[in-house]
Amino acid sequence: AIGVFLHHRFPAFCQRLQKPVKVLSMLFLLLVVVGIVKTNWTRLPELVAVLGPAVLLLIALAFGAGFGIARQCGIEHKQALTLGIEVGIQNAGTALLVTGTVLQNAEMSAAALTYGVLMNLPAFALIFYRNMRTNALPA
Repeated sequence: AIGVFLHHRFPAFCQRLQKPVKVLSMLFLLLVVVGIVKTNWTRLPELVAVLGPAVLLLIALAFGAGFGIARQCGIEHKQALTLGIEVGIQNAGTALLVTGTVLQNAEMSAAALTYGVLMNLPAFALIFYRNMRTNALPA
């Protein structure tokens, strides 16, 4: 909401910040992935082996549903891709919140943790793809 307000109120300023913010957001996402992996390094291989296929399917469905519904609503490709990424990323935070605080179930949190690690990989790839596609278009 803050970003929308700022873009509406100060469009020229936001336009100047667009490229630096893109680079910083990609670096931040990479740091998040590295931090989660480092924190859970010993447990991660077991979690990925057991939960990986189901988690990857959920990631694909979340990204695909966000993108597909947005396109069906007439939203442009670029914004639809952003919505797909947002839908996929927000699932991990919600899952960790529910399993860790509300349910207080460590086993369920393991699945959310695995999702939290694995969802960053396709999210990073999609963001990279979108940035490469945007930069490849003629000016």
